[in-house]
Amino acid sequence: MLIVNENHYQLEAVADLFSDLLLLDAGALPRDTAATRQLMAWATQTIDEAPAEHHQMLRTYTRWVLLRRASRDDSGDIPIGAARHVKASLRGLVTFLAWIEEQQTPLTSLTQAQVDEFITLRSARRWLPQFLTWAAERDITPDLGIATLPRREPTISTSEEQLEHVIRVLATDRTIALDARLASLLIAVYGLPASKVLALRRNQLRDEGSALDLLIGDRPLALPDPIAVLAREQLDLLSEAPPDGRLFPGLRPGQPRDPQYLNQRLRPLGVTISELHNTARFRLAGAVPAKVLADMLDFSVATFENYARLSGSTRGDYPALRAADRVVASQ
Repeated sequence: MLIVNENHYQLEAVADLFSDLLLLDAGALPRDTAATRQLMAWATQTIDEAPAEHHQMLRTYTRWVLLRRASRDDSGDIPIGAARHVKASLRGLVTFLAWIEEQQTPLTSLTQAQVDEFITLRSARRWLPQFLTWAAERDITPDLGIATLPRREPTISTSEEQLEHVIRVLATDRTIALDARLASLLIAVYGLPASKVLALRRNQLRDEGSALDLLIGDRPLALPDPIAVLAREQLDLLSEAPPDGRLFPGLRPGQPRDPQYLNQRLRPLGVTISELHNTARFRLAGAVPAKVLADMLDFSVATFENYARLSGSTRGDYPALRAADRVVASQ
């Protein structure tokens, strides 16, 4: 029978914090920021959900691989997208290790057939190969792998001319609901996923007087007219809501609008959400460097590199991003 002493965990937490400070000083972990400390605290709680025998291994992997690679440079900056990858990877590993324990298989006896079976049950191709490589190098697991899927190319079924027409209609047609116009414009101009747009909070719009900034990536995004005009109208409608309230509140309290709400209002224009954001990303990738887009819009660089390759990286002029380009140039 295992007897758990609460004081033991408290002492272990203190020891973990001390070792984190040493790693920070050594440059092995990203330095500074409350966000980094919160990520560490979240990781500690998540690791506790794994089988106890794997706790130390997960701590080591999280500190020396996940967090270290998430840090972009010596400044210790962890982009939002990288933090999400850390969380997805660690959650996935905890699930994987619990599943392996259910199979009554120690990691040293893990088989390729078990790995293949797991990836049919879970989406693991983004994080499991890195762990398996790391574990095999340390003789924690046998040398196993995951077959690479062929690259899936995005489908560009809407022309840039049609995209421009939809943008003009959304900007001027007051018969379309205000929230649908604003959300759809953010998708059509910046290629943002509907789920990310609809999850926005009021305090992610920052009014600077002469400009309205959208806080969604690593840099504030200056919204051009008429998006800024519509955004201010939407804020005015929600003036009695709390600052962290939904920018696009749904019918259920505390919940945002559903993407199908947008699709229904885009149907008369002959486009879908998916077609809008694919064409927008294709156009953006030909106008702005992938790194800049990834930072400003909270995407992975690889996402826009793929669209840039499809577009031929013409790097032409994109009027909708002129205001955003000025923000980048001024920093």
